[in-house]
Amino acid sequence: MEYLEEVQMDLITAHAAEDIIETRIVDQIHGEKVSSDELYQDLEKVIQEMGFIKKDVMEIKENNIGIIEDRLHINSSTLGGSSSSPFTTKQIVVVGLDDQLIEVMDKLTGQQSNLRIIPIVGMGGIGKTTLAINAYTNPLITEQFDIRAWVTISQTYNVREILVEILLCASKDKSREILSGMSEGEIGERVHKSLYGRRYLIVLDDIWSVDVWDEVQLFFPNNGQGSRVMITTRLSNIVFQLIGSHGLVMDLLDDDKSWDLLCGNIFRKEEDCPVELEEIGKKIAKNCKGLPLSIVVIGGLLAKSNPTRKNWEYISENLNSIVNLENNECCLKVLLLSYHHLPVHLKPCFLYMGVFPQDSNIRVSGLVKLWVSEGFLKPIRGKSLEVVSREYLDELSDRNLIRVHRSGSNGGIKFCKIHDLVRELCLKEAKKEKFLYVRRPHDLNIPQGIINTQRRISIHQSTTHKEYLLVAPHALQSVPLARSLFFKFKGVLPLLDHCRLLRVLRATDTYINSYKENTHCMYTLEDVFQLVNLRFLAVGAVRGENSCKFPSSYLFGIYRL
Repeated sequence: MEYLEEVQMDLITAHAAEDIIETRIVDQIHGEKVSSDELYQDLEKVIQEMGFIKKDVMEIKENNIGIIEDRLHINSSTLGGSSSSPFTTKQIVVVGLDDQLIEVMDKLTGQQSNLRIIPIVGMGGIGKTTLAINAYTNPLITEQFDIRAWVTISQTYNVREILVEILLCASKDKSREILSGMSEGEIGERVHKSLYGRRYLIVLDDIWSVDVWDEVQLFFPNNGQGSRVMITTRLSNIVFQLIGSHGLVMDLLDDDKSWDLLCGNIFRKEEDCPVELEEIGKKIAKNCKGLPLSIVVIGGLLAKSNPTRKNWEYISENLNSIVNLENNECCLKVLLLSYHHLPVHLKPCFLYMGVFPQDSNIRVSGLVKLWVSEGFLKPIRGKSLEVVSREYLDELSDRNLIRVHRSGSNGGIKFCKIHDLVRELCLKEAKKEKFLYVRRPHDLNIPQGIINTQRRISIHQSTTHKEYLLVAPHALQSVPLARSLFFKFKGVLPLLDHCRLLRVLRATDTYINSYKENTHCMYTLEDVFQLVNLRFLAVGAVRGENSCKFPSSYLFGIYRL
């Protein structure tokens, strides 16, 4: 069995132990007799299972020692040093990057004689590497610099291999065979000598840690020749550490540039989009939400398909699923690197973003309360949990996984949102890790055999409002392990007495919010507040004399309202 599968089993076993303990605590609070012998026996079974898993994991770890190697994805040495480049073997369509390209070119060719770092920052798939390639291969740049070298850095990098790649570009008489017997220090010394006294351009593509720069910069001479180091990264905090400012920040394309990019990937230069396809084509471009990676993937698919309105309408209606499947899920794989690089404490906060419907503008004050109530936060001495949660949010924003939709008067994030493709990543990983179940609008049914084992459940509005109001309450009749529920209802809150372990309840009364006639609130508050584990309660209702009043006698245990 694979290592990750063993870890997942370990997590399932830990959840089982948590279920047993919390169930016994709830029983005791409700006055039921709890046998210590039964609790001990139940936990003893779980502990035995965890012991077996730990033994298996240790065996797998021992068997794999020496097999795992550092991965360094480096382009061919022909990427630098000469005017010819493999980048030119396939024409790269560049649309919407004109202003950024001019800015990068100005920084590369400026009069500053000292070594200058030029960072390009943005979310995965936004076009950082494409922008860097177009500057790197520009004829003006090939003439400007004596030496050019391009190295793509992986999350697990090898300094020696980075230096080897640079040296192969700087010294054409060297080969990997010659360098194979040299130490990292010897190769670094040769890099320094090869670059000294010459104007050089080095591109470090896709940096994930400032440590990479700290380890290689020693070998880059600052010799007053106007040399440049161009860096691309998804992490804003790295840029600030390098130059003390934000660098060149790439943003999503607007609708017009998205359409231009889509056309550039479908039609040849001399071709125009057929008039009958223009309306649906612009809709497709708009629905890519400005992310060049999505647009290029869809453009490639449309270029290969029969150019009929029927085909384009099908792609428009199934955009997200098509993007995720096309070219072996290349889009999600690009973004998955960002998720894998997240610290452990940020991963649940990121995956939790999947509970919100597509295109939601998420109020941060509510989001941080949810994170606190879910227990995602690591307490820090001298800081409230709300302050810690906002720091987590800032970290996710710095990593370009969460986008700022609106800032408050104090400069903090007031509303945030995530790109559709990033949300797809959330849902995919959350499902794989059994972290969250989301019933999407296009799902025809809710598999009871799956939902009754879930700990967090979000049932999104279906395209048919009437169908949703029938399906959602029925699905919630058997979710005994649920810790979090997000759903809508009509008039009467579904009976949730079986959800004894529930911590978070967020429910919206669509009847009251949709109609203005005089209605009476019919929430079964006694049942709601018998949920002694509840830490967050948000039940939507109209304001005014008909709004629901929560009796203070039932507010025991509620952490956030």
